[in-house]
Amino acid sequence: MAYELSNEEKITVVNQHLRTLAFSRYNYEVSVMEEQASPEPVQETLDALNKEIQLLDSKITALNDEIASLS
Repeated sequence: MAYELSNEEKITVVNQHLRTLAFSRYNYEVSVMEEQASPEPVQETLDALNKEIQLLDSKITALNDEIASLS
């Protein structure tokens, strides 16, 4: 017989993923600050970093939606 996770357990797992995404997002924000502080910031680098932040925001939204559906 397979074990079925309770909604509370699922929320715990999703929250762990959210925490990881939050760390990743902040890491990219710091990288943006570093690039902007460069004497000659590279726009392509900033664009790539901001694109990653947007992707993380989408993932965070999806996981928050999952938590809402489990609550």
